[in-house]
Amino acid sequence: MNYRPIHLFVAIIYMILAGSIHCHAQAITLFPTTAADCYRIPSILQLTDGTLVAFTDYRFGKGDTGSGRIDILYKTLGASGVWSESKMAMQGDGHKAETISYAYGDAATVTDRETGHVLLMAAAGSVSYHHSTTAQPLRIARTMGTPGCGDLIRWTAPTDETQPIYSLFPEAKRIFFGSGRICQSRQVKHGTHYRLYAALCTNLGSLVVYSDNFGISWHALGGSEARPAPDGDEPKCEELPDGSVLLSCRQSRGGQRYYNIFTYTDTHAATGSWATVATTDLPGITNGSATNGEVLIVPAVRTADGKPVHLLLQSVPTNKRNNVTIYYKQIASRDTYASPAILATGWEGSCQVSQTSSAYSTMIQTQKGDIAFLYEENEKHSGYDIQYQQLSLPTITGQAYRFRP
Repeated sequence: MNYRPIHLFVAIIYMILAGSIHCHAQAITLFPTTAADCYRIPSILQLTDGTLVAFTDYRFGKGDTGSGRIDILYKTLGASGVWSESKMAMQGDGHKAETISYAYGDAATVTDRETGHVLLMAAAGSVSYHHSTTAQPLRIARTMGTPGCGDLIRWTAPTDETQPIYSLFPEAKRIFFGSGRICQSRQVKHGTHYRLYAALCTNLGSLVVYSDNFGISWHALGGSEARPAPDGDEPKCEELPDGSVLLSCRQSRGGQRYYNIFTYTDTHAATGSWATVATTDLPGITNGSATNGEVLIVPAVRTADGKPVHLLLQSVPTNKRNNVTIYYKQIASRDTYASPAILATGWEGSCQVSQTSSAYSTMIQTQKGDIAFLYEENEKHSGYDIQYQQLSLPTITGQAYRFRP
């Protein structure tokens, strides 16, 4: 590391600070769970005009899909700097058990960077994940949103995507899209839109699908026989700087995360292969991490010497469903993700966002470079408060990194 003396001194200070720190940012409760109102499962995106959109389940039956009516609500934060009132994205009815309209939950969302349209995929229907069968499966629904005037988004009528998705994996008996952020490629475009990547939770483990037409149709990444994480549970995915695809998923047994990487041989044909799945070594996790989190790669500058790098961020609770934390590590070259085992280890530090009961979390990088972080906190009445924090990279990393436009 050919640091000049002052850079070496600064680097040492940052290394000292790079352990676990507490994030100091104002938390805003967007959806407060009460005895009457039960909120779960956050998702967040940013529209092309900079407006933030935060989503949550509103659970009448106070359980997952299959327990009763569930709606997906959202709030927006635009130029006014004030979050809007709750609005409806997908409304369940709780009584048409044979259709998707019984309940909608676990929103997975993305904004198309060119058209500004929004895609929302959801678990749906009256059958729960664990009771899903080939004959009566947990259903999958899709809606598209078009931003309108002010904080209004116009949503299409939900469509039933159950059969097209299940047909990709003939052995699948239960499937749902991992909630939170759907990844849109920064590099690959071989259809009408830049490619989307979404991770699926299934009885076959964690799987990944891609779409070149913004969610109208999906295909199995690596083919229908690919099993990138056979013991994986709720998953997320992200695009690595070279265009490879990272799968991050909750372990069915164990307290860490599984990582795997898909490397292309031909992006147009979407051919390539998955590597060997590896287990993360996120420090400080005790008693497991029994939720899904978010994985995100962002451009950054290393403060010590001004070197441009990427940062890998991974959010999870550190103790079952308590103390949601954001871990980070530097990605300076392809050597740092040459294999899943290398990428899964060597975390530099962490930023503890929550000091209490907290579970699912998701995040995006805003147009200004901050991390918009949405998470569940304060468990009560079968739900959580859905909390929002806006965190800078210096805050998350103890000043070791800053945003690189």
